[in-house]
Amino acid sequence: MHIEEERATSSSWQAAFNAINILCGVGLLTTPYAMAISGLSSLLLLIGIGGIACYTGRLLAKCMNSSRAIRTYPDIGQAAFGRWGRLLVSVLLYMELFCCCVDFLILEGDNLSAVFPQAAVSLGGFSLTAKQSLILAAAIIVLPTVWLRDLSLLSFLSVGGIFASLALLALVGWEGVAVTGFPHDRPPLVTWSGVPVSIGLFCFCFSGHAVFPSLYASMRTKSHFPWLLLGSFSVVVAVYGSMAVMGAFMFGSEVSENITLDMQDYAPNAMPTVVAMWLVIVNPIAKVALTLAPVAMAMEELISVKHGSWRFTAASVALRTALLAVCVVVAIVVPFFSLVMSFIGAFMSMSISIVLPCVFYLVICAKDVTKVDRVAAVSVAVFGLIAGTMATYEAITAIYSKY
Repeated sequence: MHIEEERATSSSWQAAFNAINILCGVGLLTTPYAMAISGLSSLLLLIGIGGIACYTGRLLAKCMNSSRAIRTYPDIGQAAFGRWGRLLVSVLLYMELFCCCVDFLILEGDNLSAVFPQAAVSLGGFSLTAKQSLILAAAIIVLPTVWLRDLSLLSFLSVGGIFASLALLALVGWEGVAVTGFPHDRPPLVTWSGVPVSIGLFCFCFSGHAVFPSLYASMRTKSHFPWLLLGSFSVVVAVYGSMAVMGAFMFGSEVSENITLDMQDYAPNAMPTVVAMWLVIVNPIAKVALTLAPVAMAMEELISVKHGSWRFTAASVALRTALLAVCVVVAIVVPFFSLVMSFIGAFMSMSISIVLPCVFYLVICAKDVTKVDRVAAVSVAVFGLIAGTMATYEAITAIYSKY
């Protein structure tokens, strides 16, 4: 695949905005649940994983400094281990994107079924629950956007991540102050049984490393990148931490995996609830097409038909429809928003954002690595392997126990 070289056109402030926008996403909805299941000390876990992710982001920049030919994350994998390194990174990235599309559809089903609980469908002995039918309805709505090869019409919607996150944080605070109050005592200091799932959720929250190399390449003043990462991660940790604390004190240990569902249950007609619910429903619609597009484009490279011909267009539409259909099937079969997110974070995000940056750095920059750097990188990689294995096992076990 040919990748055009990006020009360094972004200022440090523009790059910082883009970094925060990348990191702010639907993970925000689950942070109160993470605190509820693992205790107040999960704030330290959130800060720790955020700090580690910031550190590994800097390692990726150091890898890029070793060669002007490195422009993307797969390039880093290839520089370290040849085509097998590129293949490993690409597979993990595409798996993560596919699973994120599944989670977006689950989120749509959760919130739409809370607003329209009577949407169950039964046809000829075949029945769908309200959540299942609305997952299917959401997929039908986004299907035309999935067919688009030029996503410029949708891309402007994707830049609202930070604004949507701040708006949601404000709406939850508004409901807490004006409607529910904060009646619950502080959560227990630590609940060890919930820590593995929380690790997966927090790793998902900080999984922006796939685009950090492109972000770094686009900067005019690359020496600002470490400070950009530090500032961006600090803002995101503050946003996620604030949501976790507010949600935990509003709804206590019974907080659900998606805080907007608790708002809907407690005060469905309150203004902050209505706005928050529809903000969460509308926001992921464009993201499904944008997230699935790289997976579809990679698979389209295998189509042995002349690009631009009507046969290629027809094959592309069929392929993208099939990909979305598989997402729908997985979302209906495994409809557990936080557990799917925890699995993504524990297995794919932990690999992409924590483990592999350390490994690639130790290989690519071997001549320049000091003893302190080596100990730090090895320690982080070992932590990622152990924590990721535990959290992946816990997520899979929790999903299995639902059946």
